[in-house]
Amino acid sequence: MKTRITPLAARAIAAVKSLVRTLEPDYAFGPYGWERLDGEGEGDGRYFDFEWLGIKVSIAVGRRPAKGASLLAERPEAASRRK
Repeated sequence: MKTRITPLAARAIAAVKSLVRTLEPDYAFGPYGWERLDGEGEGDGRYFDFEWLGIKVSIAVGRRPAKGASLLAERPEAASRRK
């Protein structure tokens, strides 16, 4: 015997699934590359994004790069890949 779902129950289930998807927070994190506003240097950092109920919070943490600093100068393996 096969159980049948009424159209009203199907709409209620769809509404509950939509509500759960809306309430489930979305987040992301990972490495982040900093660049000076004057374009005179680059540096490493980390970021974290959190979004829930239409509110988005982004946090990026890193050191202010020295003038003339480059990510390639800090990482010799990156320079060799670029050749």
